[in-house]
Amino acid sequence: MKAYELILIMDPILGEEKIGQIIDKVSEKIKTLKGEVDSVEKWGVRRLNAVFKKAKRQANGFYVLIRLKGPSNLPAEVKALLKVSENVTRYFLTNAFVQTEAPVEKKEIAGTPLEAVNVGEIKGQAVGESK
Repeated sequence: MKAYELILIMDPILGEEKIGQIIDKVSEKIKTLKGEVDSVEKWGVRRLNAVFKKAKRQANGFYVLIRLKGPSNLPAEVKALLKVSENVTRYFLTNAFVQTEAPVEKKEIAGTPLEAVNVGEIKGQAVGESK
């Protein structure tokens, strides 16, 4: 199963209840396609930077991030559902970047500890001073 991220932008006038119903509808579609919803993050109302054809008078949007896993046919099916939905102004579905944490190695430079120096100082002498 591949990991995906889905960002939805909806009209904030719909209200929390209607937005919750839309999220539930998308989650059910994902589950019927043998996918899993990992998390749902409601980012809240944010100002839109562009004017969309679907909502020309809309200045703000309610953003929702859904992290999910599923088979390779899942994105096409979810996009088909969102394309015909009147309440979703815009959506973006992409492969998720799963970051694995690598162990951090501490290294010493030639076995000597590093020491702090003042800016403009090279090996104990101020820059511009002559010997």
